[in-house]
Amino acid sequence: MTDPHEGHTILCVLVDDHPGVIDALAQVLPAEGIGVVGRAGTGAEALEVIGRVPATVALVDLALPDTNGIDLSRDLITAHPGLSIVLYAADVTSGGARLARETGVRGVVLKESGIGELIGAIRTVSGGGIHVDRRLSALAAPGPA
Repeated sequence: MTDPHEGHTILCVLVDDHPGVIDALAQVLPAEGIGVVGRAGTGAEALEVIGRVPATVALVDLALPDTNGIDLSRDLITAHPGLSIVLYAADVTSGGARLARETGVRGVVLKESGIGELIGAIRTVSGGGIHVDRRLSALAAPGPA
């Protein structure tokens, strides 16, 4: 049997409590060279799934039923230091985006952005870079140390 993720160098877990969002992204991302290796609808599911799949990136919704994306990202980064996180948010304040970055989140993308912005963020963080949604670009500059 052929591995459906063969040839994908970016392996992504999708964490969102809206099945339609996950289903749509799972259809689009593989065509862009991003393998979807897991799905989760809660923080608890995300911790379990990411503990057993070879993910390089996690796309994490800010608002989950059992936690928030920033706290979940902190837990994921602690447990899996090589994992890059993209926070995918319907709404985020400048303070929230800054807190996410201080937590170790490598990317922040607003859900109102196009799919190209999201794909760019996943590619950038998987390569070790930082991506902040262009609508939040003023937050890209590092804060005080």
